[in-house]
Amino acid sequence: MDEDIRIGDMLDEKYLLVRELGEGGFGQVYLAQDTLLEEHYVALKALKIDEDARERLLIREMDFLAKLADPHVVGFYHHFKNRNSLFLVMEYCPGGTLRQLLLTQGKIKSEKATGWIIQLCETLQVVHDHGIVHHDLKPENILFSTTDAIKIADFGVANTRGGTLPYMCPELFVPTERVSRTDGRVDIYALGVTLLELVTGRNPFFNLAEEDLLNAKMRLDLGAFELTEWLKEIVLKALHPTPELRFQTMREFKEAIESRHVPYAFDQKRLQAHRAALKAEWYLSRKRYLTALKVSKQALNQDPHCLLALVTAGKCELLLKRIERAEAFFEKAVQTNPRVDIQKELGWIYLERRRFPEAISMLHDHLHRQAADYEAYNLLIKAFYETCRYEAAVELMETLLKDHRENNCFENN
Repeated sequence: MDEDIRIGDMLDEKYLLVRELGEGGFGQVYLAQDTLLEEHYVALKALKIDEDARERLLIREMDFLAKLADPHVVGFYHHFKNRNSLFLVMEYCPGGTLRQLLLTQGKIKSEKATGWIIQLCETLQVVHDHGIVHHDLKPENILFSTTDAIKIADFGVANTRGGTLPYMCPELFVPTERVSRTDGRVDIYALGVTLLELVTGRNPFFNLAEEDLLNAKMRLDLGAFELTEWLKEIVLKALHPTPELRFQTMREFKEAIESRHVPYAFDQKRLQAHRAALKAEWYLSRKRYLTALKVSKQALNQDPHCLLALVTAGKCELLLKRIERAEAFFEKAVQTNPRVDIQKELGWIYLERRRFPEAISMLHDHLHRQAADYEAYNLLIKAFYETCRYEAAVELMETLLKDHRENNCFENN
């Protein structure tokens, strides 16, 4: 408990602290009576936040969730400051947590467990559609109301790289991995672990050292467990270590449970679009930019989310110096797959917009993966020149000339 707060204290002139409810990564949680309303209780969360920017972002997100008024998200009423601590005033759910239920009942019957997961998928899809990802889904953060309605709590680490290790997807274990803060597949993984824990009564990732934990996640080493074939298929899909091979949305996850199988990914239009995108990429490699752009757009008419077509179209527009059009294609590519490898192209766009720190950061990131991309080095040299870092530019050019004498573009520079 916070050293400055005691049970029986009155906070914000109306909240009487009754008892401690628990503690999480966000801070302490108290049960409090609203003395202005007869027999009305709330949960008060004292947050451990050191950054003003993070605090403002959290309050903005909580305000949004309050306006969303989803019956399966724990209600947020308002916030206040007390002795330099931020308190969130939340709905109190006396039905306890899913963790408490697991501890008393053990595993849950699959029909009941999948019913809860379907409801959580529906709620999280709405939240994701508004750009908020929970990032810490687990049984402790799933509560029950007085009417036994299931509710999601603790959006305290929403849209961050936070979380609880056994429920975190493998890509979050790698600091250099580019994971968008709004990538909903992070929550899909955590909800998949929760589903497995509900129907088997155990979590295969508990009590493992971090290195062993990551290895188990990458190998899909879930230990021995008995499940019906269709449910096992769904769990394995939700927990796939490669994000692109998981369910891509909560809607897909929900529909798979309802239909009791993972739908096959055969889509004739998608296949036709990919073939056209490969053709566009071939034209791009031969510097036939207008033709490549035309074929890319034909591919996107077949499938507006064809990643290869979006990237190829963006590269064509960039090479044609149409920066705004290029940026629009790349933005849609990132929305389709936040892990798409377009750091060089984004670095180029930032360079054209004279946003040099971002350009240098993106180009460094790309060259860490593609160390022999001389076009990217050329862009980096230009960024150094534009920021008057002449010695760094010359040093880099001299290094490149020693390694790549047949390319005289660096000598010309």
